[in-house]
Amino acid sequence: MIEINVEVDDVIQAYSFPTEWSEVSVQQFSNLYGIDKEKYTGMYYTFEVIHQLTGIDRDVIEMMDYHDFVELVKSLNFVFQPVEDKKNDSIIVDGEEYFVHSNFNKYTAGEIISLETIITSSNGEFVKVMPQLLCIFLRKKKENGNLEKYKTTFMNRIESFRKIKIDEINHIFSFFLTGRASSANNTKDSSNPNENSPIK
Repeated sequence: MIEINVEVDDVIQAYSFPTEWSEVSVQQFSNLYGIDKEKYTGMYYTFEVIHQLTGIDRDVIEMMDYHDFVELVKSLNFVFQPVEDKKNDSIIVDGEEYFVHSNFNKYTAGEIISLETIITSSNGEFVKVMPQLLCIFLRKKKENGNLEKYKTTFMNRIESFRKIKIDEINHIFSFFLTGRASSANNTKDSSNPNENSPIK
């Protein structure tokens, strides 16, 4: 993190800014991805990146000393680099251990319906709904060692999952994209028993 002092209404306030992906939450990453690049261009895009990464009001950002602002922009260059994945099999969230359910060949009808509903709500841009998707991908283990079965009430975990750092879970979405493509192909094959089928 980098800390910068900003004078707001004659009062000096300290603000912290991330300087690497390990300091960026899933929600911040989703917000960053959702920036409208046609609406925000040039310096305004930089302002919006800072705002989405920190939640700090744009008015406050404008009050920064220019030298400090330039240094801050330099420290934010990491957003143009790929996320380095930790590729853990489990993560701790609010003191609870969650494991990655990445076997997409064994997903239930309810899980697939939930996935498709969430993705459709984002017009197919899954990065915008990462916190919601994590409610399906991350599971606790039962006493017998098996992962818990998905229930729609798992969506109540979203507030905790928003805070997870992006480098801890980014690898999950590589599994997801690969598995989803495979699932789609299998569904297409089963829906098209022959070339003359009206379903294309």
